[in-house]
Amino acid sequence: VLVLDASGSMFNELPDGRLRITAAKEALTSFVSRLPEAADLNVGLRVYGSRTMALDQDACEDSFLAVPVAGVDRGLLLSTVQGTEPSGATPIAFSLERAAEDLRGASGRKVIVLVTDGEESCGGDVRAVAERLAAQGFEVDLHIVGFALTPEAARSFEGIGTFHSANSA
Repeated sequence: VLVLDASGSMFNELPDGRLRITAAKEALTSFVSRLPEAADLNVGLRVYGSRTMALDQDACEDSFLAVPVAGVDRGLLLSTVQGTEPSGATPIAFSLERAAEDLRGASGRKVIVLVTDGEESCGGDVRAVAERLAAQGFEVDLHIVGFALTPEAARSFEGIGTFHSANSA
């Protein structure tokens, strides 16, 4: 499951002057374009922060599975990524829990790739979610790509899966 941060801060600029959301879209577009043609590969896309404004009452539950985890619908994945516009909060822990649920029925290796520019803004505990999933015997290979993260945000991901800090696509 690919998890795309569409929180309002994704409108901020990277050091190269491009918007964070632009770099995230480019990175995901490149990734999706390179996915192999494999009958046993299932890739879904979860988006958070795109349906509400950050201060809306339900902003911390703004996370939805935009593309189901069923095969590889490259066209739908690409059009959904390109059509995503940021506006809301950053419910990372909630979104990771939902992404794990998205993978519950799947067989084989389960991978969550989180593309974000910030730290949790809804009071969730990303580390606790990762530990709870592991304690439930849920094997998730979590990869986090963080765009222009503050040192505090980067620390919030330490020891949770594989973390990559980036300042460009």
